[in-house]
Amino acid sequence: MSAENPAFWGMEDEERLSCTEIGERIKKFCEEYEDDEPLPETIELIGFDSMKVNEGNHAKWLLDNLLESLDEEYGDPDGDGTKTTEGMKQAANEFIKKVLSEYHVWNCEGVCKKIVRIKDYKELGIGI
Repeated sequence: MSAENPAFWGMEDEERLSCTEIGERIKKFCEEYEDDEPLPETIELIGFDSMKVNEGNHAKWLLDNLLESLDEEYGDPDGDGTKTTEGMKQAANEFIKKVLSEYHVWNCEGVCKKIVRIKDYKELGIGI
């Protein structure tokens, strides 16, 4: 997905995204609109996509924690702790890449905004 074709459409501070089409989100807005005032002419919708996971220091964190755990159980009690090797770093990086390739990111972030006229979506049967 992208800013041109986001996965979801919502409004600012929306907690649960479920609308994959602009018209669907406008219809939901109109159905939930409770004011005695007439519907606004326009609303601002935000296009959302899954956040990109920063590979960052996950491999370093993984190695540090694994080696610390191993050293506590099996290491030299008077030693400085096991140092990471290039082979360990490479394996940890490959492991993190594999995990992230199969990990489903739930959190979304706004990638675009669009001002829409509600009347333009009248054909959706919203009843405006």
